[in-house]
Amino acid sequence: MNLNRFNFLYYFLSLLIFGYFVTGLFFLENAAGGGNIRELNHHWENFQIFLNNNFYDAINLTKGGTDAYGMTYDSSRSPLVPIIQAFFLSFFNISKEYIPENLFYFRFIVFLISLLTPFLFYLCLKKKFTLVEDHLLILLSFSVLLLSPYFRTSAYWGYAENYTFISMLLSYYFVFDFINKNKNIKKIKEKIFYITLFSSLCVYFDVKAIIIPILCYYFICTSLISQKNKFFATFLYLFFSLPYIYLFYLWQSPIPPAPTFDRGFGSQIFIENIGYSISIIAFYMFPMLFFKINSFKELNKIFTKKKLIYFFIVSLLYLLALNISYDFNAKLFLGKGFLHKFIEFFFESQNLKILFTNFGFLFSILILFLYVNTILDLFIILFFILISLVSSWLQQEYFDPIMLLLIFTFFSTKIFISNKKILFLTTYQFIFLIGSILYYLKTLT
Repeated sequence: MNLNRFNFLYYFLSLLIFGYFVTGLFFLENAAGGGNIRELNHHWENFQIFLNNNFYDAINLTKGGTDAYGMTYDSSRSPLVPIIQAFFLSFFNISKEYIPENLFYFRFIVFLISLLTPFLFYLCLKKKFTLVEDHLLILLSFSVLLLSPYFRTSAYWGYAENYTFISMLLSYYFVFDFINKNKNIKKIKEKIFYITLFSSLCVYFDVKAIIIPILCYYFICTSLISQKNKFFATFLYLFFSLPYIYLFYLWQSPIPPAPTFDRGFGSQIFIENIGYSISIIAFYMFPMLFFKINSFKELNKIFTKKKLIYFFIVSLLYLLALNISYDFNAKLFLGKGFLHKFIEFFFESQNLKILFTNFGFLFSILILFLYVNTILDLFIILFFILISLVSSWLQQEYFDPIMLLLIFTFFSTKIFISNKKILFLTTYQFIFLIGSILYYLKTLT
C-alpha cells in the first residue's frame, strides 16, 4: 500500500510538470531569450518565402536575395523546417503581413507535435532500462524535456529545434537492437530503412545533429547483420544525402551564406569556445555523475590516478593557450552558455571575470574526466567541442536538451536509475528553468 502511494507521488509530479508545460504556451513564456514576437517575425519570413514563391525559386532564395514581397531567408538550417511550417501556415490563410495574433493556431500545432518528444523518449528509456518502473521513466522523460528552457521555448513559439529531437529519438528506437547486437532482429531491412531515414532527417533539421547518422551508421556496420544489409544501409544514406549535397553546392557551405558570414563560420579557430562548450556540457553531466554510481560514497572512486594525470595535463595546456592567445576584453557577449552569463551578471571587475572563467573551465573539465570512461562517449563529446571551434556563435541551446537525451540513449557509460536520482535531476532541471526565466525577465525588460 505504501509503495502504491509512493508511486502515485511520481505520477503526480509528472502531471504537475506537464501542467506547467501547458501553461507556458498561454503565458507566452520566454525561458531561452528567443521566445518573443520579434524573434517569431524573423522565422516567419523564412516560412513566407515558401508560401509566396514556387519551390525552385524558394530554394534558390536560401542562398541570398529578397523575393517580390521583401522576404529574405535567414536561417542556419536547411529549408526543410520552413517547408513544413509553411505547409502548416497554409491551412490558416495567413496574410503576407505579419500579425502575431493570427499565428496562435500555427504555434499550437508545433506545440502538439513537440508533445511527441517526451512520449518517444519514454519509449526509448523503456527499451534501454527494462527493469526500471514506469513511474520513474515517465518522470525522467518529463523532467529532461518539459523542464528544458529551450525545448519549451521552441514548442511555444513554433521554432525548429524539437523536430531534431523527435527524429533523433526515432533513430535510437530503431537502432537499439543493433546496439545490443541482437542476432534475431526481425524485419532487418525495414528497420534499416527507418534508421537511415530518421537519422538523416536529423541533419536536415539541424546540421549539427550529423552526429546521429554517424552513430547509427557505426552501430549498423559493427552489428551482426549480413554485409548485404550493411551495403543496403550505405546505399540509403547516400540516397538520403543527395538533397543536402545539392544544398551544399548551392551554398558552398554546410549552412546558408548569411549565417556563414554572420557567425564567421570557418573563418578562424575560436579557441575560447572549447572552454565554453565544455562548461555547457559539464552543466548537464554534473547531475549525471550521481547516476553513474550507486551511492555518493563511490564518487571518489571514479577519479583514478590515470585520469588525474590526464586532467592536469589537458587543463594546464588549454588554460595556458587560452590566456595567451585570447583577449577576454574583446569577447562577444552573445551566447556562451550559463557560466558566461552568470559571471557577467554577478561580477563587474574584469580581472574577477577572467579568474572565475578560468576556474569554471577547470571545474568543467574535471566533471568531464569524472564522467567519461568510454571511447564512444568521448567521441560524442569531442564532436560537439570541435564543431564549436569554427563559429563565433555558441549558444546553450545547441546542447539543451540534446546532451541529456544522448546520455540516456546513445552514450555507453552505464548509469543507475533510482528514486532519489530522478528527484535530484528533476530539482536540478526545475531550478535551471526558473533561473532562465528570471534571467531573461531581468535582462530583456
